Amino acid sequence: MAYRLAAVLKIPGKPQPYFSFGRSIHLALRRFFEMVRDGKDPSLEDLLTLYEENWQDDGYITPAHQEASREEGKRALEAVYARHKANGVRPLHLEWEFTLPIGPHYVHGFIDRIDLTSDGACEVLDYKTGKSQERKNVDKDLQLGLYAIAVKELLKLSPERLSLYFVSADEVVSSDRTDAQLEEVKQKVLAVADLILAGRFEPNRDRHRCSRCDYSSLCPATEE
Repeated sequence: MAYRLAAVLKIPGKPQPYFSFGRSIHLALRRFFEMVRDGKDPSLEDLLTLYEENWQDDGYITPAHQEASREEGKRALEAVYARHKANGVRPLHLEWEFTLPIGPHYVHGFIDRIDLTSDGACEVLDYKTGKSQERKNVDKDLQLGLYAIAVKELLKLSPERLSLYFVSADEVVSSDRTDAQLEEVKQKVLAVADLILAGRFEPNRDRHRCSRCDYSSLCPATEE
């Protein structure tokens, strides 16, 4: 239902601080690792400067709320920088844009970062600014499955590791997918596409998600 209201009816949602925080971190890391990819050796000060330059302030409730989030981001980026200096990886792709054909449909997306591994395969990294997740949840992450298919079919690389990098906790949780699991992802995409084309947007009732949804006041599930 939220998809219909946002993507089909084009009803804008409210600015949310966690979106602003996520964009701030993503933009800073993209600019920083662009420098690394280009053979430069940016400092921690460079990274924090990029963070300040790309800070997004939409949706914060109070100045104190915004400042606390800003400081959280600085601590997270300091940990990212320390990890980078320890492993010295130079990214292959940053914000790699793809259009992936699945059946008669196309999936468009961006991958935060792709690193080559020592054996010629690659690691797909997606930055997350929310709470860490357990491996069992990452193993079921649909987004990572789609990324694996895109890398395999469009870049002709083997996605050896599919990783969510929870930057606030400085924790990387890695997963993988078999060919059979990737085929299941494709079938799920086809099933969802059929529902969209049929105009079926049944509410997905979830107490936690519904409490945070911008469209709860317009949703039939709320009315019920």
